Amino acid sequence: MNSTEKAKKPLRKPPPRYLGSKFQRKLLGLMFLLVLVLVLMRMSSNPENWNWFFMLSTPQQQNPDDKTSGNVEIEISKNQQIPLVASRPGKLPFDDVILSDRLVIPRRVFEGIVDWNRKNRIQNVTVNEAPAFYALLKKISKVSSEELQKEVQPPVSYSVLNEFAENYRGTIFRLRGTIRLCREIPSGRGLQRRYGLEHLYEAWLTTMDSGNRFYRVVFTELPRGLLTSEEPFDPSEPVDVQVTGYFFKIQGYSTSSEQKGAPLLLTRSPVLVPVIDSRRGDLGLVPYIVVFVVVIAGAVSLTVWRYRKSDREFETGYKKKMREVATEDIEQLQQIPTVTPEEVLKELSQDESPED
Repeated sequence: MNSTEKAKKPLRKPPPRYLGSKFQRKLLGLMFLLVLVLVLMRMSSNPENWNWFFMLSTPQQQNPDDKTSGNVEIEISKNQQIPLVASRPGKLPFDDVILSDRLVIPRRVFEGIVDWNRKNRIQNVTVNEAPAFYALLKKISKVSSEELQKEVQPPVSYSVLNEFAENYRGTIFRLRGTIRLCREIPSGRGLQRRYGLEHLYEAWLTTMDSGNRFYRVVFTELPRGLLTSEEPFDPSEPVDVQVTGYFFKIQGYSTSSEQKGAPLLLTRSPVLVPVIDSRRGDLGLVPYIVVFVVVIAGAVSLTVWRYRKSDREFETGYKKKMREVATEDIEQLQQIPTVTPEEVLKELSQDESPED
């Protein structure tokens, strides 16, 4: 192999020095980058952190004369009441559904139900829908929570439920949200009394999926610890609940600026869920991430310190050992007999001289 072929042959790259300080700094930087990604993922999972994006895409004009326009998302009309349907003697509508042990509701119960949309701005349950409405409330008021949990279907997003409400009518869903307003519905007459529904309550709540848009939940029993009020709840003291019930329809509600649609769920009673006091702040994963960073940084610092200490000990010990070996070798070399060049040449000349 000539010199040209040797020059063309690629040289093997030496392996990285894993114990070197440069490589250790890179490893520490990658670890901090991983922690940063985890923090950003945690922040991006909160819908409230994306409000600025939607405000840029669809800016809202605020009326300077409206002192409550900042809370427009919880300004629900107080005139939305369930219609009072006159009672007729005889058999109750859908009494066979109420008496049945099956939790699956026949499709015939939902015939004639109309959802709110941009064309049909129906604010509430209509007179034609009231029999099915009261029948489902009566049925679910007699069902235990254990039986209801067995029939819970996979969750559906808020936007899908609004768009394809007809496909999910009568489905049992479970959702968790924060109550913005809870109040008692005035006692009705007619069908409500004949079904034995003495008290009805409504709660308007938001979820992680709905953002500033609402679900409306109508229930028959007020859970202990939940108070009713005609005013919206204080956002600094959130009340979280879990609701399991029938999806009935999309109904409309009014705010100070526009009309919107809200999924209507019917249940026996919401379940209060403990929440972290907002005055202390919900730190989420932040404490765990801080502890993780401190532990990793301490471990890496200790490892770097031990490596450097080991390098110094090795360097000092190796040089000392080399000096000791060199001294012993010199003493041994001094004991070896030496011959000068003159003596060697003289000896060679004697060997080559002719014998007498």
